[in-house]
Amino acid sequence: MANWIPFLLISVVSIFVLMYTGYKIKQPLVIFFWLFISGVSYFFEFIIFIILDSYTYEPLILRNSYNDNVLGSVSSQLLAVPVAITFATFLTSKKRWIFAFVGIFAIIEEIFLKIGVYDHYWWKSYYTSFFLTIAFFLARYWYSYLQKKEHMWHYLITLFFALSTIVLTSTWALSSLIGIYKIHLGWFDNEIKDITSGNILYFWLATYFYSLVIFYKNRDWKYLLAGLLFFSVVEFYMWRNGIITSKYNLNLLIFPSLHLMFIILFGSLYRQFFPYFLPKSNQLVKQKKAPSSS
Repeated sequence: MANWIPFLLISVVSIFVLMYTGYKIKQPLVIFFWLFISGVSYFFEFIIFIILDSYTYEPLILRNSYNDNVLGSVSSQLLAVPVAITFATFLTSKKRWIFAFVGIFAIIEEIFLKIGVYDHYWWKSYYTSFFLTIAFFLARYWYSYLQKKEHMWHYLITLFFALSTIVLTSTWALSSLIGIYKIHLGWFDNEIKDITSGNILYFWLATYFYSLVIFYKNRDWKYLLAGLLFFSVVEFYMWRNGIITSKYNLNLLIFPSLHLMFIILFGSLYRQFFPYFLPKSNQLVKQKKAPSSS
């Protein structure tokens, strides 16, 4: 059996489970929450998988071995794990379902190890079960706070991680896969690992800015333009010092275009579907003032 088949199967199943969850709940919050969980998964995967070299994936789809490794990670941290957590959060209430899901993932991990499409370095299978159990319970806790609509920082953090999922996935494709640009950290001997890490760290910073603008200053062009100017200065410095390179010599156009696209697109979607998650001063739907009687 080809190595990519198990990854394809688990990805297809995850997509159908996500579609089923969305069909049953019929709320945009399902997709938003799934992206949030994926963003948190990316954060921990960056530390454990990229920085600490915990394990390796081998779908054998991409020519470059490290990009192939990252693609396997994406299938797990973008789809399989976050979709299962989203399903359990929205459609199950009993704790035994959490342990059932953890057991299923433990079996899948052992199968992947057995057939040689996934391997451990220092990681242990029981680490996966332990952290998954915590993740399932914390997701329920976080969702309960989102439902209360009490603390704005919950929504801001949720927005940041949800945005980071889309931003990091798309910019990884542009940087590591297509090679439109590269951000060189100089931390790792493996070039692809180095530019992947550089892209992640830089666009986490950018996503934090996107989140602040969308959440607090949605449609306020002064803050958007000020941010673009700041990032343009930083990127010009990085380009002049060889930290950013591009074979197309379009660095000064690529990044402002990405920043502008992400803020306008995500800002519009967030205003449309989640106005109640914005600070009251920034909500689009407001009660009209009653006319004063004379």
